[in-house]
Amino acid sequence: MITLVPPFPLRSQGLAQQAYSAGVEASLSALPQAIIDINDLGTAYNLATKGTSVTSNTIGTGAKTFTTQTGLGFVTGMAIRVANSGVNYITADVTSYNSGTGSLVINGTAVSGSGTFTSWTISLAAVGANSAGSISFTPAGNIAASNVQAAIQELDTEKMSTAPTTITTTGNITSNQGSAAVNTLALTNASGVSLSINANANTDANIKTTTNHPLTLSTNNINRLSISNIGTFSAVIPNGSTLYRAYMCRGWVNFNGTGTVAIRASGNVSSVTDNGTGDYTINFIDVLPDADYATIGNASPITAILAAGVLTAVSSVTTGVRVIISDNNTDTAGDYPSISVAVFR
Repeated sequence: MITLVPPFPLRSQGLAQQAYSAGVEASLSALPQAIIDINDLGTAYNLATKGTSVTSNTIGTGAKTFTTQTGLGFVTGMAIRVANSGVNYITADVTSYNSGTGSLVINGTAVSGSGTFTSWTISLAAVGANSAGSISFTPAGNIAASNVQAAIQELDTEKMSTAPTTITTTGNITSNQGSAAVNTLALTNASGVSLSINANANTDANIKTTTNHPLTLSTNNINRLSISNIGTFSAVIPNGSTLYRAYMCRGWVNFNGTGTVAIRASGNVSSVTDNGTGDYTINFIDVLPDADYATIGNASPITAILAAGVLTAVSSVTTGVRVIISDNNTDTAGDYPSISVAVFR
């Protein structure tokens, strides 16, 4: 029996000082014994709801019967844990208990571990016993865990780190979110981002769209380059934010046209053919789609022996362009030591 603790008096009761002090003293005097009584009752209750069993049973949910001590305090609906060890146990509700025979029938609601055992400890389930760690989970996909907590931990281990990460794949990184979604592959790093797409010796590397939308590259949240669905290329000027349509130089060359022709530098030009005085053919590495390109150029005498040269394109084909360099004053063809030619399409 728990010792009764008289109610503490309240100042709002308007008691005289002597009566108020006597009431507080009475409450405080009874309190220590009440605490002892409560602890004793808890101990007795714990002992009355704790037993052991040597019944052979298998870890699992559903109805199971154990034989335990007689005269215990198990009642229908009580949440208990029947454990072989800290990792192998059944969390259950009491279905029935016969205090005369010690027969305990339970309904397992969650498990941890597996196996068949003949040594069990039966006790009240801790608060929150039906936690993720005690709820069974049927392994699926690449998850091997058999309970929810372990499955969560397994997924947590395998998740992509928020730290800078390298994704290595021999296939595709694909987003299939539907036409209404904004599909973005975003790589974020406070110290900067490096995105590398490398093809092996047998395949091409591609960044592509499969719709009629443009492919746009941005820096600092400003669009810098854009390729339309028909291949039109646009770019900003340095430090700018407006995209302007750009037209490519399809080939260029700087060469010495005197003596043996010698290329100094070039792009998409394989060679320069010397057809005679002031007459050259610029040969392309990659052929152009047609001959409707524009040819520009200049010729510098470097010395005062010749006047500045005038470049005239006399024949344009997909594989190259033939040009004539002539003296600006006399209109006479001549070889110049510094000739530059470029074509645009």
